[in-house]
Amino acid sequence: MMMKVTFDGAVKLIIVDEDITALDVQADLYSTWKEWVQMDSNAKYSAALRTVGGDPTVGVKSVAPYFFLMNGWKIRPYEGNHTLIITGNLFVDEPETYGSNITVTTIGDYQVLVNMATTSDAITILSGSGVTTQDKQDIINGVWDERTVGHSPPDSFGEIVERTESRVKRVAGLSQENFRLCNQVYQTINGRECLTHARVKIYEDAEDLENDVPFGEYLTESGYDSKGNCISYVVKRL
Repeated sequence: MMMKVTFDGAVKLIIVDEDITALDVQADLYSTWKEWVQMDSNAKYSAALRTVGGDPTVGVKSVAPYFFLMNGWKIRPYEGNHTLIITGNLFVDEPETYGSNITVTTIGDYQVLVNMATTSDAITILSGSGVTTQDKQDIINGVWDERTVGHSPPDSFGEIVERTESRVKRVAGLSQENFRLCNQVYQTINGRECLTHARVKIYEDAEDLENDVPFGEYLTESGYDSKGNCISYVVKRL
């Protein structure tokens, strides 16, 4: 695997390599850091990252992992004008001490935008297209209901298609396509910053995502045990 970052333990910086504009938190930061720690005498430096989550729930689903920058470690983008896209749930441990920003400015006078592409706050699809068998059946049932209840086919077929397309868009949105997590609320449990509430917005396309024009919104609520492990997750349509 090609490394996209360089770790500097002396100054607690994860320095993005030249021309790298996209990072996956788990693959490019956390996994790479674990390999780096085992090299030479790098274990002498303060830990850079920790993670929670990943526990299995039902079927092919699991609790989405969360990653935290520890001990004052930060990310420094490469020296150049660009947008850095960071995919994954990455936060700062002890933000009251180290600040909530996960990045620091470049050495040179460059304009760098950081775009966080977070994943679902509790459930991630591990395999397949993200559309379950039940999702497909619900769509089929939706089409049948629209054709048989309160309509006079075939005059209303255009409306049937429109409503079916809306259902498909919602399934796609909740499967992490054109998806935004916002209004997060955290609670400290057993020394962990646990996400208890958030709002999920889904968008028809990337342009609507950029302009923040959602066609659906949901409220998420997560419950935890005394150890900070996620034990319940509810999504309510608003």
